Amino acid sequence: TAYRRQRQMCIRDRAGIDPTQVNYVEVNGSCNVDADAQEVNSIADVFCRNRDSPLMIGSVKTNVGNTETASGMATKTSK
Repeated sequence: TAYRRQRQMCIRDRAGIDPTQVNYVEVNGSCNVDADAQEVNSIADVFCRNRDSPLMIGSVKTNVGNTETASGMATKTSK
């Protein structure tokens, strides 16, 4: 959505991040076609302009499950 896109740009600008230097973005991955498309389109709008290298997009949650236990395991394995 426009709000999500605007919010991502604001966060990026405040952090002083050059979007072309970001290599990976972790997404929610809700498995809802419309919501996931909006999320990826917003990421593309913010991070993929003037980009020479690919942007990797992934979601730990969709690979281990959408539960509190799976969330805890994802946190443990990412450290």
